[in-house]
Amino acid sequence: LVTGVQTCALPICAGHTATLLYNGKVLLAGGWNSSGPLASAELYDPVTGVFTSTGNMTVARASHSATLLPDGRVLIAGGNTGNADSSYPSFTGDIYDPSTGTFTATGSMVYSRYVSSSLSTMLGNGKVLVAGTEPAQLYDPVTGTFSMAGPFAGDAYIYSCSQTLTLLQDGRVLFTGWADCVGDYTPLVLLYEPKTNSFNPTGKVTNTNTATLLPNGKVLMVGSDAELYDPSTGVVAGIGKAMEPHWRAFTATLLSNGQVLIAGGELEGGGSDTGAELYDAETGTFRSAGNMTVGRSDHTATLLRDGTVLMAGGRGSGISAEIYRPATAPAAPSVKIVDNNTGSLTTLAVGDSVSFLVNGAAPRSEVTISQPGWSASLGYTDASGMFTLNGIVAPTVVGTWNQTWSVGGVVAQPNPLTFSITAK
Repeated sequence: LVTGVQTCALPICAGHTATLLYNGKVLLAGGWNSSGPLASAELYDPVTGVFTSTGNMTVARASHSATLLPDGRVLIAGGNTGNADSSYPSFTGDIYDPSTGTFTATGSMVYSRYVSSSLSTMLGNGKVLVAGTEPAQLYDPVTGTFSMAGPFAGDAYIYSCSQTLTLLQDGRVLFTGWADCVGDYTPLVLLYEPKTNSFNPTGKVTNTNTATLLPNGKVLMVGSDAELYDPSTGVVAGIGKAMEPHWRAFTATLLSNGQVLIAGGELEGGGSDTGAELYDAETGTFRSAGNMTVGRSDHTATLLRDGTVLMAGGRGSGISAEIYRPATAPAAPSVKIVDNNTGSLTTLAVGDSVSFLVNGAAPRSEVTISQPGWSASLGYTDASGMFTLNGIVAPTVVGTWNQTWSVGGVVAQPNPLTFSITAK
């Protein structure tokens, strides 16, 4: 069921990026409108359901890439500085800092050929793999510079056009695309190996526009046909067709329950599709997920911390946005406070050692705490979604406390955390 229509703050139409930040907000940057590419950006707050403007990129761009870095900043790379029907590539990169709400220029790409469309993914070695209609490149967040990645397998593929980049569970990256975006539309499937900095062929596909890593490690690829790629064997197996005739410019989003939401896209006869469907990996079947409120193509779909999906922009939608709510929502993270001296969960004493424990949250989510009159950011959950804050109870905090804890913008429990502190 698709509900909850919102309106973007800025005139984004299509070709923008949407990045979920550690604080649970979504950064939407760039894109096209009727006047051309945009330098503007905005933030969506799932708690309030409101879009607000943030700083501008250093250049206007669309069809670029956006990658969340381990330190919480966002790398914006490449893109098209012309209109949707032309190619004026940008060879620049920007870094967005959520703490200041500003973009600053970072190193320029080393190769300047047809960087009109870019995709990127964070590697396990801390670098970012950026690929598009040009040889792939690596961005190093430590030095702020780009360098060449290894060439695609075979000289004929050196200018391959990427459709998808998918980070696999073993750290390799699955690349799908075409041998040449200009004339040779032979489908390609390559594996990038970070240890050797090389691309090599793997499997064969019929056609693919999206690639989604499933919990079982396989990759769902949807285009004119639906296929599964198994990294352990390098084999692509057909699984039939999706319900909707997805042609291009649609989205595929892995939900918290392991299903994949496939939505929108261009229609071959023109216009944008309103249809949405779900792929269930356990049964290997597709089923309807209802319709969006408007047709969308070249839009973004972002899984939020509470399990809902933000659908934003796209051709046919104007500047509208809406929320998809799955039938089952993931459990909210939990938080408790423990007196390490007595084991009590509700009553603490001055001088006692205490621990605040957060469990069941998304990895690297910002943990915040608030009470009437004040609020604070405490840190981030670890790779397992846990967070621990240790301390000694001070004499100045005697009294009853009712605290609201949020993790990545999601309230950690239905009711505030309530406990009392007594003097010894």
